[in-house]
Amino acid sequence: MSDFSELVILPFMAAFKTPKELGYPFPVEWERQEAICFPDREIVAVDCSDIIKEGSALHCMSQHQPAVS
Repeated sequence: MSDFSELVILPFMAAFKTPKELGYPFPVEWERQEAICFPDREIVAVDCSDIIKEGSALHCMSQHQPAVS
């Protein structure tokens, strides 16, 4: 994908177990619902469990990105 404006990021956070520990890679039902809401976009599920355990979140990580020329 070359145009990130066409991307929908679906953060996934497991409260006590990672998605792999729960037996599935990402919340498939959520991805399906997002695909219905955004039919012309690519849905990318991102496991944020480790980020949350370290005291941050996807929003925090996305605030300090280098400029793209």
